[in-house]
Amino acid sequence: MKTQCPHCQTKFNAPDKHKGKKVKCPKCGQLFVIALFSEAAGAEVCTNCGRAIGKLEQPCVFKDEIVCSECDQKLRKTKDDSENGAASENVVQASETEDSYGGLIRLSFFGLSVALNTIYVIISVLIVNAFPHAPYLDLIWLLVYLFLLFLVLQSRLINIGYNQWWALLLCVPIFNFLLVLGCIILPEGFKDSHKFDYTGLILVAIFIVVSLALVAITI
Repeated sequence: MKTQCPHCQTKFNAPDKHKGKKVKCPKCGQLFVIALFSEAAGAEVCTNCGRAIGKLEQPCVFKDEIVCSECDQKLRKTKDDSENGAASENVVQASETEDSYGGLIRLSFFGLSVALNTIYVIISVLIVNAFPHAPYLDLIWLLVYLFLLFLVLQSRLINIGYNQWWALLLCVPIFNFLLVLGCIILPEGFKDSHKFDYTGLILVAIFIVVSLALVAITI
C-alpha cells in the first residue's frame, strides 16, 4: 500500500501488515503511524492514530503534531486531566516505541545464527567427505553462508536502530566479532535509547566472565 510521512511528506510503499503501526520514516527518521494514503483524502495524516485527514476536514495541531479532530479532543481532554496526566504520557511513550523498528529481535537473531552455523558445519563436512578433490565447492558454500549471515545481520541492525550496511564489517577481522557480539547483546532501538535491558546486562556479564576464564586458562 502507499503511505506518506507526515513530517517530511515523503511517499513510499509499505507492507499491508504495517498498517496502523508506528514506524520510522526511511528518509527523515521520524516516527509516524502507517496509514493508507489516498490522493482524495489529502496529504495530511494524523500522527497519533494514522487516520487520513480529508481535504474538507480541518486538521488540528497538538504539541506540534498534526492530529485529526477525534484525536485532538481525546488528547486535549487527557492533557487537562491532572490526575491521569502522567499515566497518559506513559501510554503515549509506550505506543511510540511499539513495533517501530522492525527487523529481527534478539532471540530470533540468536536462533537463526545458531541454526545457520549448524547447517554450515554439517554441509561443509558432507562436501569434504563426498567431494574430497573439489575444494571449490567448499569455497562456494562458504560464500553462500557468509551472504546469508550478512542478511541476518542486516535485519538485526535494523531492529537495533543502526544502518543495515554496518553488516559489511562481517568481512573485517575483529570487527566482525564485535558486530556479532553487539547484535546479541544490544536491545531493540538501542541507538535511540542508549540503554541496556536486563537480558543485555546478563549477556555482558556472561561474556566478561567467560573472557576472564579463557585468559586465566591461557596464562
